[in-house]
Amino acid sequence: MQLFLFGDQTYSIVDDLRHLLSCKNKPILQAFLEQAHYVIKAQMNLALPKAERKASRTSNLPHLLQKYADGELSPAFQVALHCLTQLGCFISHFEEPGQPYPTSDNSQIISLCTGAIAAAAISSSSSLSELLPAAVHSVQVAMRLGLCLIETRDRIELPERGTSQEWSVAFYGLDENAAVNAINDFFEREGLPESSRPWISATVGTATTISASPSVLTKMLNADSPLSQHKHRRIPIFVPSHSSRIFTPDHKDQILETTSFTNWMGFTSKVPVVSGATGSTAWAGGFVSLLDRAISECLLEPIRWDKVLKAFPETVRAEGTEFVTIIPIASNLGQNLARTLQEITAVTVKPINNPLSETKQATPIARSKLAIVGTSGRFPEAPNLESFWDLLYQGLDVCKETPIRRWDNATHVDPTGKAHNKGATPWGCWLDYCGDFDPRFFGISPKEAPQMDPAQRMALMSTFEAMESGGIVPDSTASTQRDRVGVFHGVTSNDWMDINSSQDVDTYFITGGNRGFIPGRINFCFEFCGPSYATDTACSSSLAAIHLACNALWRGDCDTAVAGGTNVIFSPDGHTGLDKGFFLSRTGNCKAFADNADGYCRAEAAGTIFIKRLDDALADKDPILATILDIKTNHSAMSDSITRPHVGAQIQNMNAVLGDANILPQQLSYVEMHGTGTQVGDAVEMESVLSVFARDENFRGPETPLYVGSAKANIGHGEGASGITSLIKVLLMMKHNTIPPHCGIKPGQKINHNFPDLSARNVHIAFSPAAWKRGKNPAERSSTISVQREVTRRSSWKMLRFALLAQPRIHVLITL
Repeated sequence: MQLFLFGDQTYSIVDDLRHLLSCKNKPILQAFLEQAHYVIKAQMNLALPKAERKASRTSNLPHLLQKYADGELSPAFQVALHCLTQLGCFISHFEEPGQPYPTSDNSQIISLCTGAIAAAAISSSSSLSELLPAAVHSVQVAMRLGLCLIETRDRIELPERGTSQEWSVAFYGLDENAAVNAINDFFEREGLPESSRPWISATVGTATTISASPSVLTKMLNADSPLSQHKHRRIPIFVPSHSSRIFTPDHKDQILETTSFTNWMGFTSKVPVVSGATGSTAWAGGFVSLLDRAISECLLEPIRWDKVLKAFPETVRAEGTEFVTIIPIASNLGQNLARTLQEITAVTVKPINNPLSETKQATPIARSKLAIVGTSGRFPEAPNLESFWDLLYQGLDVCKETPIRRWDNATHVDPTGKAHNKGATPWGCWLDYCGDFDPRFFGISPKEAPQMDPAQRMALMSTFEAMESGGIVPDSTASTQRDRVGVFHGVTSNDWMDINSSQDVDTYFITGGNRGFIPGRINFCFEFCGPSYATDTACSSSLAAIHLACNALWRGDCDTAVAGGTNVIFSPDGHTGLDKGFFLSRTGNCKAFADNADGYCRAEAAGTIFIKRLDDALADKDPILATILDIKTNHSAMSDSITRPHVGAQIQNMNAVLGDANILPQQLSYVEMHGTGTQVGDAVEMESVLSVFARDENFRGPETPLYVGSAKANIGHGEGASGITSLIKVLLMMKHNTIPPHCGIKPGQKINHNFPDLSARNVHIAFSPAAWKRGKNPAERSSTISVQREVTRRSSWKMLRFALLAQPRIHVLITL
């Protein structure tokens, strides 16, 4: 016999649900989780009080789980999540190969409290496909039960804002009769009204659970109370339940209002269910009858585990069962039941500690990992990746005055800032080699080349260099077929066309200057026939391009993606406008994290990466630089102005990335931050990062430090290319296992006074090269990073992980 034991609300579902969320290779489970989350959100919007709805607002199930783990979730959600987890565990167990669905011939179910809601769906189904709609409806019923419980709680005793207080205490060594006498004595001594009388909500072995409002429980546990002399423990139950004095059948009817008998006529009871309130085995008429009974037990009847332990062994003995496998579903009582069965009966009992431990290792992320297999870039004072790393490692600041080949500061800069159409800042971080280009190598005529935007030229060169660094040969493997290669490029300025080539409009004025032709030029030159996109989302342009590239790979729109961005500055008007809009520093480079931060410094850059699905990269034996777990973008619509970031939006985005990547905040070891060096931006960004990754002094242990940094302190703000610049910086950090020093806070300067004590939270800014250690778990290669861009209130977050080691190619073809 298989015996499924469905537990109550006292079981912590954190580990089980986190495991379920990682099981992406089980389609029925995934369909259930997706549909169940949808009905939870729908019920929340319909009925949850506004304050709790706002506090429980989530974007996905992982975020909901994190709030549950942090104790910030409304009890209504807790009831629904318990039901969801129990059904998910069952589905996961039986979605394994060779696991037939239970029947009345080989199975029984014991259900306690809200576990009866999940049991109702399972008992009334004969297969996983039949279970799916019933399971989703059970989660909806559980959510409605939770809503009813918090509504009743608020009528009896409204909790303090933002807090949850226990409604139940377990007393050990206190039998039922003694508990009844103690309650009566306490009630009379305190002179409480009848509505405040405590009640017995559960009897489990030698322990009796007494429930009452939090204020009454506090009085009951005072030092002068006889009950306080018993060993006791507060139970994490934050609503009233199991009381026929507080609840009535009308409450049950209200909860089941959306459960129509006609919709579930075909769902008859197929597996017997043992009541956790009476210990008796029942064959109810069907799904609706079982739900009716389940809600009655949750609202009106106490849990009587003692009756279950007395009645069920007799049932086993009467049926002549010789072997029982106990499968606890979100329950801690499996071992207790096993011991009782072995003591009373002669059957052989095999308890399974957790059915999830019997399943195969889950796939760790929702979608296949993506692999970065090639990269290249050009940066101020660093024409290649090697010199860029040297610059970072030495902590250099390469800000300097505008070179004459861009514009003349004497005619376009006024230090007072009062002159018409003149800015007050002469500073920037400039590319020295943006004019170097061999047109014949790329099949471009000598007439066309001079009219081409240098951004186009550098995009071609960095694409070729990235392709060369990864040893990628188009059409050589299944994933590199030219018709399956897409190009995604971020660019936010059109300076060359507006300022330079417009002085002599000719044949190639449009094709050489329009920024939409940058990805098209790459497609055309290398004969890549896949998608081609130019993205302009201001400073997040290159990360937006990478986001599109990742989605294209996940959707199967291409098999290899070329992604990156460029930024070349030729217009003094843009410089002037940013200065007069109070964006730019008038004293030099971006002073990220410094107390004297006064704006950002504009910069030029170009960068490109090649991305494949990890399976394709491994099959092609590509050099894998890092894997992409997830990427998200949102908009700070609730911020004070169109240019300011919003803490809540950033936190929501970070939590969404962590949830979908199935990564705990403590596992993340480095955050490459936007770090523009503005007073408001730096403070908001640090607040949001700390709120997620280091919320208090106890959140990160001594073995899990978090480092933060920003490339902008070295090479300025590359605007449309800033995201790819930060990403390449982190790839180099991974390659060298080193966190380079941060140069945004110069010697003698102070850290931003708006920041809390970072060291107390084990958060650090490196001021000299620091070793970036990989985790001990080879399956995780545990250090992960996040790259963020925020401008015009957009926030993009990418989650990277240290590269998996692929078997290198042993044969390379060279043509002469």
